[in-house]
Amino acid sequence: MNTPTNHHYVPQHFLAAWSQDGRLVSRYVRIAHTGKLHFRKGAGIVNLGSENDLYVIENTDGRAEFETTIVTALLDTPGAEIVKKARETGIRSLSSEERRTFSHYVVMLEMRNPRTIALMSLSEADVGALHAGQNAVSGDTVGAREAARLLSSIHTGKTAAGLGIANDFTFSDILFGCPPIAFETHAPRLLSSNYPVGRVGSYERNFLVGLALSPTSGLFWCSQPALTAELEKLTIWQQATFLNFLTLGRAEVAFTDLDIMDTFVDEHLGWQIRLDESSQKEKLAAMLGKIKETALPATFGAATSK
Repeated sequence: MNTPTNHHYVPQHFLAAWSQDGRLVSRYVRIAHTGKLHFRKGAGIVNLGSENDLYVIENTDGRAEFETTIVTALLDTPGAEIVKKARETGIRSLSSEERRTFSHYVVMLEMRNPRTIALMSLSEADVGALHAGQNAVSGDTVGAREAARLLSSIHTGKTAAGLGIANDFTFSDILFGCPPIAFETHAPRLLSSNYPVGRVGSYERNFLVGLALSPTSGLFWCSQPALTAELEKLTIWQQATFLNFLTLGRAEVAFTDLDIMDTFVDEHLGWQIRLDESSQKEKLAAMLGKIKETALPATFGAATSK
């Protein structure tokens, strides 16, 4: 069997919710040479949110992929079932263990992105553990070869990502301990993107995380009680608008069948990319204030909280 080379950082099972037929998704993209936003219909999911050889590590022994053994096995296979259940019956229907797995899935949905991987490096603890594993075995054993292979990799970001997916639950546990704010819209109003997890702040300190689980189902996690209270007081339309803003933060592509969001997407696509954390928080606060002062559009329709 051929090893897959088109590696998805936005899983196909996740993106399928924005497709009408399970295969094709429409999206907003910015044309590189003009800077203009363009709405493109019907691209194949298999070719979206992916990059060739993203989860391939090159080292002194050659090339090794961890898409099959780590990303698919530890994230996408268990995650697909939990995402399906959460979409159908709500996040509160998940068991404690399922919510823990889902929290890891959400955190890793950000970590597995190529831009995140490019910024990652092995921690001293990671390197120490690999050296310890190498020293604990002698001769030409599997353990010694594996440790040597990882230590010799020129892709430390990819090595760190692979180790993080398999072993690091620090941020996942923090997210798991934060009660989510869940809401549902009556009609499809929520965007997704090629960077679907919106986050401002760090997990170690104050953070706000947002994820559109489907075009009608949204989630926030917030570690700040005052901001949490504000989010809970928003109308469904305001929550949806604020989540769309978060979803576009680090994105380059917005996925939606709604071709009426040109102005919103054009204004906010990638708004976080060139801002430091302090500036991001200022822009976030300004957007929240603007949304709270805006009346519900007559075309939005009814919505229900869940």
